[in-house]
Amino acid sequence: MLGGLRLEHEGRIVTRFRTRKTAELLAYLAYYCERAHPRELLIDLLWPESSPELGRHSLSMAISSLRPLLEPNGSKSSGSVLIADHFTVRLNPLLITTDVSELEKALKSAGKREKAPDRIPAYSEAVELYAGEFLTGYYSDWIFPEQQRLEELFFHALQQLTSLLEQDGKIEQALTYALKAASVTQMREEVHQEVIRLYLSAGRPDALRKRYRELEQLLQSAPENAITPHPGADLLPDSPSHRKRATVEQAHSVGKIPEAEPASQAPLSFVRSPQLEPVGGAVPIESKYYVRRAADGEFSDAISRRDSIVLVKGARQNGKTSLLARGLQQARGMGCHVVLTHFQVFNAHHFQSADTMLLAFAENLAEQLELRTPPTEQWDERLGANLNFRRYLRREVLNPLSAPLVWGMDGIDSLFPYAFSNEIFGLFRSWHDERALDPGGPGRS
Repeated sequence: MLGGLRLEHEGRIVTRFRTRKTAELLAYLAYYCERAHPRELLIDLLWPESSPELGRHSLSMAISSLRPLLEPNGSKSSGSVLIADHFTVRLNPLLITTDVSELEKALKSAGKREKAPDRIPAYSEAVELYAGEFLTGYYSDWIFPEQQRLEELFFHALQQLTSLLEQDGKIEQALTYALKAASVTQMREEVHQEVIRLYLSAGRPDALRKRYRELEQLLQSAPENAITPHPGADLLPDSPSHRKRATVEQAHSVGKIPEAEPASQAPLSFVRSPQLEPVGGAVPIESKYYVRRAADGEFSDAISRRDSIVLVKGARQNGKTSLLARGLQQARGMGCHVVLTHFQVFNAHHFQSADTMLLAFAENLAEQLELRTPPTEQWDERLGANLNFRRYLRREVLNPLSAPLVWGMDGIDSLFPYAFSNEIFGLFRSWHDERALDPGGPGRS
């Protein structure tokens, strides 16, 4: 499913299906092959505009067209791969595999290996498995979040692989993967920083000059970019410690490298064009240059309704943090208690397990709300991470508050690469369900 949809069986490859809906049904069943899917859910997902009768007919036709593709031997294997009854449809997880599941398996394997060099083969496998965007050319609502999640996993694997290879002294290999990361996510400043730094480490001044010019053109073509190169201000001092951090860290662009000087001695310089406001990052609340979009109204309505969970999703550098800031400011104006958890404040050890992550959440809440009881005094190892955090949130956070609590999370997609994220997202979902089932309970706020 990475780079497009393709079915392989005993050397036979199928890329064309009876209809696009048939293809998407196959993709959905394969992607979520660990569970059976109610027929009504599949009809609502794939044929939402159809009447119940027409929807059931369309689903039956799609199943009928998939069966000979999945079970070409007919009755000898009928029902072994595609399992369907009057109520549910599923694929047998013991008899199929997907590139997505193999990629996630490789990442989990890498995470379990203690020694850094031992993680390189697993991350390499994951990178090779990512043949392109998840289900390219399909646009249903369930696909877009998974495209983002898998791209983030791929980018995480590239970063890890680059770092591990550099630590192992394999600079050229590390540079290969850094360049791949830059080609996938061109507008992420940090990937270009990494490429420039590795070119310096590899002692390749000509390649560095060429890369710089390409980066300069890319960033100058971006509408929000307003930084122009100018000789004069040293960005890269000559000391090795600074040279190692040779990046475009202070700006979206860096200055020209003089052709006559070696890259190891030539300074990269920059100067900012006159700006009415700083470039990059969240747009200040009071800014008159902030452009409202349709999502602003939808987000504002959700805050006003006090929806239990509101998800803001979109491409990077597309204004999500600026939108979140305005929603939280609206909540303050409504008299709510507001806390903001930014995932960039957490360190690597916080991402070791659900327990360390939820404890970090609790400490973050306690600090912002100035709670007297620290989470460590309430944490009971016998209960497990979810129950500990749930109990602390109810007893020490929600109960004492005199007004509703609005908790903003910026960068929660940082959790996607970790297996324990399912536990945390499951906990959030349970709160949503509890609020619906018990409107007067602690989850009401």
